[in-house]
Amino acid sequence: MILDAISVGELAHALATGRAKGIVRRVFHSSVYLESSGGLVLLLRGALKSPMTINVVEGPDFIQALKVDEAFQTGDGVLRLGETEVRLDAADVFRSALLNPRRADPISGAEIVRGAASLKLLYSASEAALDFASGRAFRAFADSVLRPLAMGRTEQARSFSNYVGLLGSGTGFTPAGDDFVAGFTAAFNYHARGTGEATILLSLAELRGRTVRESAALVDYAQRGYVDEGLQSLILAGLDGEPLQFRAHLSELASRGHTSGLDMSLGVLMLLASVSDRTREGRALESSLEVLGDW
Repeated sequence: MILDAISVGELAHALATGRAKGIVRRVFHSSVYLESSGGLVLLLRGALKSPMTINVVEGPDFIQALKVDEAFQTGDGVLRLGETEVRLDAADVFRSALLNPRRADPISGAEIVRGAASLKLLYSASEAALDFASGRAFRAFADSVLRPLAMGRTEQARSFSNYVGLLGSGTGFTPAGDDFVAGFTAAFNYHARGTGEATILLSLAELRGRTVRESAALVDYAQRGYVDEGLQSLILAGLDGEPLQFRAHLSELASRGHTSGLDMSLGVLMLLASVSDRTREGRALESSLEVLGDW
């Protein structure tokens, strides 16, 4: 079967236009995780773009067509997986906008608290999801990282030890804690690049020791500014002071998947609240935490 890619992320493009070999790491009905020495790539039957994704419109049920540990290779603009070939030459290249730093003017504290209330309503629909937002790991992170950050102390946000309780916690293929960390670190580092501050760099080896391999790779990509277009749009709207766009992107992202979109959105929102308080001496963080649970 021959498929034509409609979009290729910049990381996937770098891998696919070279001559790489690897294996199929994980297979779902409409997505396949591929891993080589160059990193993780997602083959997706769908339109959601990211720097590590190869998008196709049509294709087989991947569970029927491919097997875990099956070999793949790239070369001459083609991805070959068993009897399937994906042609990449005519595809658009999706590039991260989070790597272009600029000073941010985040949305207002009142808008952030309104966003927290929206997330609380969505979390309330799932008891397991709500457990994360009001759970021990999240509370510990608020004390060790968020509250100091709101007062201008950034060093705690760069310490791996403060993420240990979150990584691998919660349910799902990408656990809730990982999704939260991805949203938080991607937003933190975009803001830090704009202000010239040190960024968060969590060790990939240590991430792999705390959660599933694919999720560790996605957290690593996120902290380096490589996230999908939905999460990217939310971060840009929140830190560029676009409240109407922020509401729209929050609603769209938070509804994704089981709870992945919610948890990523929460990570972004907590960064925004901390930055807002740091720059405006407000109490967006405490108000948001109060909205989310019994603090």
